[in-house]
Amino acid sequence: MQVFADPAIANSPAAAQDFSDAMNFWETKSGRKLFDYRGAWTGGAPYSGDPGSPSAIGANVIFQQNPWPFANTIAAQTAVLSDNNEIQGAIIMVDPNTPTCSGDCIGHSDTTSERKVFTHELGHFIGMGHVQDISNIMYPTAQAGGTLDGVSID
Repeated sequence: MQVFADPAIANSPAAAQDFSDAMNFWETKSGRKLFDYRGAWTGGAPYSGDPGSPSAIGANVIFQQNPWPFANTIAAQTAVLSDNNEIQGAIIMVDPNTPTCSGDCIGHSDTTSERKVFTHELGHFIGMGHVQDISNIMYPTAQAGGTLDGVSID
């Protein structure tokens, strides 16, 4: 699946590494290549319609959505368009105003981990839903720290 990142993510070494780590997490867990990362998206708006329920998705892009149309307690949101349970396209919107830490987030136990947010949202991107196990990356609230070691999935 081709995936792009907006320049704010693709051109930031820390954010690009967190996104790469998130893609590697899912590929390692699945045992196969899932993402064909194509770098910075420069094609304009990747979707049309309402950001919470787009009418069309032109490209699979992770990007900073500004202005942020969701509650300020939501760090990111994924919208997926599918047909007969097959994903046709997905966008991952990230709130640029959510304070995040990169990498393992050492010394930032009270800050949202960009790596974990990206990993969680990529889970939605590939069709995963929320779970109630707090140790699972698909738990609705990001847990402290940025390491993905010991994080579970179902």
